[in-house]
Amino acid sequence: MVFLELSPADSGLCASVIQSVAATNQETLLNMQPLEVFRLLTRQMPKRVICFQLCSLAFMACSIMALFYWRSFPWAITAFLTSFLSTMSWVLLRQKCIAAWKISKNPQIVYWAHSREFSGALSRRLAFYGMRNYKILTLHLRDGHQSEFHLPPDNVRKFTDWLSERNPSVKWDVYYNPDPTT
Repeated sequence: MVFLELSPADSGLCASVIQSVAATNQETLLNMQPLEVFRLLTRQMPKRVICFQLCSLAFMACSIMALFYWRSFPWAITAFLTSFLSTMSWVLLRQKCIAAWKISKNPQIVYWAHSREFSGALSRRLAFYGMRNYKILTLHLRDGHQSEFHLPPDNVRKFTDWLSERNPSVKWDVYYNPDPTT
C-alpha cells in the first residue's frame, strides 16, 4: 500500500479545490433553469399522461364495440367505467404537471412546503418496486392548489435548496401558521 504524504501547501490546495467544486455545484444548483426544475419534479409524469390518454381512448372504443357489436351490456359498462377512471387519472396528472410548470416558472407562488416519508405497509410495497428512500414533498400554492411530488432524497434536497434561494418567504413546517408570533 502506498500512502501519499501531503505538505501543508498541498493540503491547502486540496481544500481549495474541494471548496471550488462545492461552490460550482451550489451555483449550478441555484441557477437551474425552469425546464430543469420541471423535469426534476415530474420525472416520468408526461409519459404517464400520454399512457392514460391512450388507455382512455382504447377503453372507450371497447365500450362502444361491446355495446353495439357484441351486445354485451356488462362489458360495455365495465369498459366505460375503466375509460372514465383513465380519463380522471390523466386529468389529475395533467393538473400536477401544470402545477410543476407554474412552480418552475414562478417559485414565488409557493407559500408553504413540507415533506414526509412513506410509512408502514406502503413503504414496504414501494421498496419492492425500487422506491426505497422516496419522500413526499407537498407544496401549497397561492392560487389555492396543492401538489404532492414523490422524489428521491437527493432531488428533494436539490429542489428545497433551489426553492429556498428563489423564494425566501416560503414556510417550511408541518403545520402552517400565518402569524409566526403565536
